[in-house]
Amino acid sequence: MVREGREQGTRARRQHPGVRAAAGLGVLGLAAAYFAAYVPYSALVKALSSGEVLGVGEPVGGLVMLPAAALGQLAAMPLVLSAVGWWGYAHRRTIRGRRVVLPTATMLWAGFWMALIISTTTLNYSFTGVSILPMLLLMRGGVLVLCPVVDLVRRRAVQPASWVALVLSLTAVTVALGDVDGYALGLGGALSVGAYLVGYVGRFTIMSGVAKTGDPEVDRRYFVDEHVAAPVFVLLLCAVPAVAGVGAWGAELREGFTGFLLTPPAVVPAFAVGICYEALFVFGTWIYLDRREYTWAVPVNRCSSLLAGLVSAFALTALTDVPLPGDAQLVAYVFVLAAVAVLAWPGLARPGRPPRSSVTHARDPRPWTTPHPAPSGIAPPPRSTHESHANDRSTPP
Repeated sequence: MVREGREQGTRARRQHPGVRAAAGLGVLGLAAAYFAAYVPYSALVKALSSGEVLGVGEPVGGLVMLPAAALGQLAAMPLVLSAVGWWGYAHRRTIRGRRVVLPTATMLWAGFWMALIISTTTLNYSFTGVSILPMLLLMRGGVLVLCPVVDLVRRRAVQPASWVALVLSLTAVTVALGDVDGYALGLGGALSVGAYLVGYVGRFTIMSGVAKTGDPEVDRRYFVDEHVAAPVFVLLLCAVPAVAGVGAWGAELREGFTGFLLTPPAVVPAFAVGICYEALFVFGTWIYLDRREYTWAVPVNRCSSLLAGLVSAFALTALTDVPLPGDAQLVAYVFVLAAVAVLAWPGLARPGRPPRSSVTHARDPRPWTTPHPAPSGIAPPPRSTHESHANDRSTPP
């Protein structure tokens, strides 16, 4: 049975051209795809929460729409993995004689941190009285501030440009906060942004330890295991408080699982929010898995979302009654884009050189083979049929 599972994984990788194409867009191609998904995602969330969706008639709270969005992403996840043929990379365990997809404990934690990011991103755009841009600046600027810290903890070299970008990002966040009414943001908004940043710290810490190796096999396995776990955790983060009935927010989540799901004019765009985030997850994760330090990968991702947020904010103003972004928000945008430009410049200035990696130790191209063990938290990928037969002849069962 074990050999059969390995052979199925090998066949899956051979038979699907998406295995080679999905991660072959290049970082700029992935960033463009991320931009294309972020515009409808952010616009749909803000339109729903502002009551600007045709046929809905009233604002939809972020906690109310979150269960439908979670179900949308959960439905899209297996379709994506089937389309690229990467189910063979999923970690499996034998439970009662049956092989089931179940990530390792480390990758379950990675899925939990990603679920926290997914949930809070949607919530952050749904707060009434706060437009897309200030929340986007708080989230993106906050992550840019965290990048050098995570790189230092993981002993990755942090370039001087990263510290310049840190100062610019802090300036942008300060300007953005000055243009946000504290009563509009509220304690809930502050906690949501804080949880979003904590999620990224946890995710980057695990990703640095078990992925970003430059080896496609290891990175694909990380992608699949986190991909399988994250939507399930998002649904659990919604379902547990809804069932427990924890305060007003538990009641809103319960409404999202009951009456809201029976309201087609509202639930369809909320379901589409989850599908859009599924696309963001796919393209964003592959940007982060670039083996260069986070102070390179994160700006590429952040720039895409910043430009997308700007487009969606002005599009909503043109199509609905959502007000224009304030001048201070646009000034903060300039600072964040300057930070992104500072971080991207070293790579753009050396287009002919290979991607610079701050990982100084050498890695075996097949890190799961002897004598190098697989990275902690990720099981070795399926062996080829040739390897299986060779080992079966030399090693007793």
